[in-house]
Amino acid sequence: AERGKPYFASADTMFRAALASKPDSADALAGLTATALLENRLVDATRFGESAAAAQPDSAVAQIALASALTAQSRLDKTGTGDILVRARAASDRAIAIAPSLQGRAVSRPSELWKFLAGAGRTPIIAAPR
Repeated sequence: AERGKPYFASADTMFRAALASKPDSADALAGLTATALLENRLVDATRFGESAAAAQPDSAVAQIALASALTAQSRLDKTGTGDILVRARAASDRAIAIAPSLQGRAVSRPSELWKFLAGAGRTPIIAAPR
């Protein structure tokens, strides 16, 4: 991730500027979720993902952001209850219901979130991470 760090920092700055312009922008919040995930800032990613889904519940990208963040956050879940993964799965299911073309894709992966954002023209011109 070190190699891509300057690109993610630049993207993060652009998403923050977009959010400053439109504080309830699910796209900007989803973008911030992606950059936080790709920089392994899981608490920030979860906060941004939850905000994206709350700002626009009928947005596939917001639901993908939430699913990605919760899936990553579940790795830190010490309770063992699986509640976080249940929430992640529900967000993934909502994303697929909104955008059926997502069926069969690993929508809870950070790289998929980035590709979805880029495919919809919602990211700065930066290649998806490998």
